[in-house]
Amino acid sequence: MGFQKITNQAKPKIESKMNEQAIYGVILLFFFAVATNCAYSQNDGRNIKLIRGNVESKKVKVVTIENADHALRIATYLFNSKEFQDSISKRDFSYHNICNGCDSNKEKDKPRISGKEVLDKLFQKQEASLTLILLKVGKPPMFGKCFGLGYTCPNTDKITSYYKNINCDMSEIPFDYAYGVHLCHEYMHNIGYCHTDHIDDVAEATGWIAFHFINKLYQAGTRIP
Repeated sequence: MGFQKITNQAKPKIESKMNEQAIYGVILLFFFAVATNCAYSQNDGRNIKLIRGNVESKKVKVVTIENADHALRIATYLFNSKEFQDSISKRDFSYHNICNGCDSNKEKDKPRISGKEVLDKLFQKQEASLTLILLKVGKPPMFGKCFGLGYTCPNTDKITSYYKNINCDMSEIPFDYAYGVHLCHEYMHNIGYCHTDHIDDVAEATGWIAFHFINKLYQAGTRIP
């Protein structure tokens, strides 16, 4: 009887302690979720969704439609992130970036393009369907040089990419992630920006921002499903 009595007295204290631990655990989970969301936040305002219209990758059998869809989701994630949009909004670019096609003339004597104008053009559509053509290699990488990763004629929905060149250029991250970064770069051609001197350049800046952000996420252990 003495043992039973002691057990009954102790039981409420044990239950109370367990409740406190449970509440503490919930609080920790809440703050972890908030911190994660703040560190890698998605923008609540401007959004776009890149989707697959068609994929041609017969010459690169290791890349499946699932890989292409994953890369599109990664590119979508990057474009919609607050970090990406903030980075672009702080910049401005030469008007020389604007063009209508692969062989169109470019004007140099107009005002510079603000980051806001670039974002306005990027988010003029809520959804963009792309034709993805993946070839095995462009100019073969050699002596540590990866060369061009692909090409896109401005104001079209088609992106051509080189598998080996992309892997060479972004070997720090898996192909899906590197392909996603590459699609961010190429999509800026889709919406009407050409290369300039590769310095004062919308597509180049987009690619570098996207790579920096996604590499930081990946190395920190964050994965985009």
